[in-house]
Amino acid sequence: MKQATFLISAFLFLFSCSQKIASSNNNIWENHARLKYGEHDIMYKKNNDNNYVLCIREVKYNTGTFLNHIDFFVFEIKTQKTLYEGAVDNGRLKWFDNQHLELMHIPEAPPPQGNKDHRLIELINVLTGEKTTPQYEYDPQ
Repeated sequence: MKQATFLISAFLFLFSCSQKIASSNNNIWENHARLKYGEHDIMYKKNNDNNYVLCIREVKYNTGTFLNHIDFFVFEIKTQKTLYEGAVDNGRLKWFDNQHLELMHIPEAPPPQGNKDHRLIELINVLTGEKTTPQYEYDPQ
């Protein structure tokens, strides 16, 4: 009976240890982001295929305006490596598709009346780093 109790206790101990290791591996990008950016508010957004994580630290300079600074990197979950990283002042960032980020630069000065071309939108391929300008208007959703 003592041997059975010992075996059950040993199994539960080993199982709990393996669970902790597995859960820490699942969030290795969070550890990487904390090392890189400190304990600031960091947002994590996975792409639709759940194979990359966009890690964003945004510092807002003035509430009620678009003035901000964004540091970001894309982390590949399978290889546990950073694929792409960058920074932008006065912008917004989101996944466009499974391997492209949509980056919208927002100017500090207000645009001329009726001018929609005051925003520069770039698509960033996180695998190659190539930046392109799409032919559509920005959707903030």
